[in-house]
Amino acid sequence: MGVLIEAENVVIRNATVEQRFPGGIQEYERRCPNATFCTDGQICRVGFMTKADAVSYIDYLHGFGFERPTPEGSPEVALVDQFTGLVLPCDWLELDWVDLGGEKPTTVAWVRGTALSELVAPPHWKPGKMRQFDAKKLEFLGTKESVDVFRDKAAGELVYVGRTQEGAAPAHISRAMVQERIASLADELTRLGALENAPSGDYRGDVASCYQRAKRLVEDTQAGEPGALALQGIAARLLKRWDEAAALFRRVTELRPDYLNGWLELTWALASMRRFEEAERAARRAVELDPDGASGLGNLAAVLLEQGKVDEARLAAEKALTADPEDAKNKAVLAAIKRAAPRERLWWRRLFRT
Repeated sequence: MGVLIEAENVVIRNATVEQRFPGGIQEYERRCPNATFCTDGQICRVGFMTKADAVSYIDYLHGFGFERPTPEGSPEVALVDQFTGLVLPCDWLELDWVDLGGEKPTTVAWVRGTALSELVAPPHWKPGKMRQFDAKKLEFLGTKESVDVFRDKAAGELVYVGRTQEGAAPAHISRAMVQERIASLADELTRLGALENAPSGDYRGDVASCYQRAKRLVEDTQAGEPGALALQGIAARLLKRWDEAAALFRRVTELRPDYLNGWLELTWALASMRRFEEAERAARRAVELDPDGASGLGNLAAVLLEQGKVDEARLAAEKALTADPEDAKNKAVLAAIKRAAPRERLWWRRLFRT
């Protein structure tokens, strides 16, 4: 027996699914994110049209305890490309091509050491025109109802790429490309002082340029990549576009509720607009994520003081300094709390953390 390999494929032994997945192979098939599940009784396959969606599915399976494939091997989950074969080594699978009458031979996978007798494919599958995705030959037209739509530049034909990962970057934008652009922007914003107060001098042109780069990245990834949104938020904050920064970091925290820096940045943006009650909620969430973190505790102390909650602010500031006794900003926060005079409450604009 053997299973179909078309486009990008996640292949697992049925015995592993029975061991790892709640409800076994039947529930695994029922939860398949598309109509591509098939099994020959020994291995099962789920197919995707992009490698990004296949990798995302492997991440999903990892949450159930499945071991991810690595450069050292694929003990439980194999990632297989129709055109290039095994993406990472796998010692329990064999691959070959069989002629089923389509335009090109069909790729098949089966358990190493057994005989390939017939091909198992999803219901209603027929040998088709699946071709290797080449973004250079295509013009991206947009995404509609979880399908990326392209036009073949030479033939003029429309090409449809079904997606399973909600909010993912379009198929022509690879994960590696996104990460490379994020890293480059992060380095530049760090140079401009994004992790603390922006430096003095004429830097706003550079920040505006970074903002535009981050905005394009957010558009390219369809606002589904937290890293890109965070970078646009940092650039907006450096340009003192507080409303926009708050909206961006709120979206970041929706996508990544456990992302500490997202909550720290959201606190800063909301406090800068004097929306202290909302800022307090963001600061408390940061403290929940990092109970002994000096940055979150210092932010919380600042917004509490702005609301006149002096005693609670003092406790937060003292705890922050216990965590980091040399933290100059939290020392200033505690000093302001001790003064606790309304005319002294201008310091917070310089003291929020990211």
